[in-house]
Amino acid sequence: MVYVIKSLGFEYVAANPGSTFRGIHESLINYGGNAAPELLTCLHEESSVAMAHGYAKIEGKPMLVMAHGTVGLQHASMAIYNAYADRVPVYLLLGNVLDVAWRRNDVEWAHAVQDCASMVRDCIKWDDTPVSLGHFAESCVRAYKVAMTPSSGIEPFLRPGEILPRLLEGGPRRYTATLITNTNPGTSEVSAMSVAAGATVMTNQPLPMSWPPEIFSLSHVGVPFPEDDSVYGGASRGREQGSVALGRVSVRGEKGVLMVPQEVLMRVTWNPFFPYLATRMGAWLAP
Repeated sequence: MVYVIKSLGFEYVAANPGSTFRGIHESLINYGGNAAPELLTCLHEESSVAMAHGYAKIEGKPMLVMAHGTVGLQHASMAIYNAYADRVPVYLLLGNVLDVAWRRNDVEWAHAVQDCASMVRDCIKWDDTPVSLGHFAESCVRAYKVAMTPSSGIEPFLRPGEILPRLLEGGPRRYTATLITNTNPGTSEVSAMSVAAGATVMTNQPLPMSWPPEIFSLSHVGVPFPEDDSVYGGASRGREQGSVALGRVSVRGEKGVLMVPQEVLMRVTWNPFFPYLATRMGAWLAP
């Protein structure tokens, strides 16, 4: 089992130690030399998966995580969902005493289950329950291949022809309803789908703009700000190379330590479609 895990090229394994994987834990440390993968002891399974999530985003490959039975998987479930929503691979080795003859006490009975992965199966790509060493090797290699294959389960573009028009159904309304969405599922170019006030027929107007390649979702906090906003914009022009815009960080602590809030790194603070928004607002405000 150690040879199989090493063959997959894992650099680290994060784990909150548990009895259901004590054997492979001990083997990785003593037989495997605690190298490739090196054990990172965590205080919580959610932390283990979150570390693997961040590692995969930086390195472009999954990191190994080990978790204990049903309770460990429940603790890890929120971080598993986060990685799933972010389309980031995480390789999870889950301990479970499936054979009742090997359950030593009431704790292992309480922490064992017939189908351990069932509670997270809706937000994982693949799982298996090996019952032999050969089965374990085959499953490990297959799981790695599945993890490294680009996911088709989450489409980066919504399908406007199937889903989004439903948001504009009903009416007539006393106001014009407009929805900015992808022109078709295979492009980042956008169109304005509108139903005018008092009407029920939808019009579709292509717009001379598209989603930036690094953005697939727009946060509500970014709606009022254009790309060239001096504080919250995404453009780099007007700034010195390597400088930090103080509007993007929070100054905290007695020594004035600069800390970057998590939402600054994860949330888009400017609106790539601000020119269209400004045009619509100008037309509405015009006498």
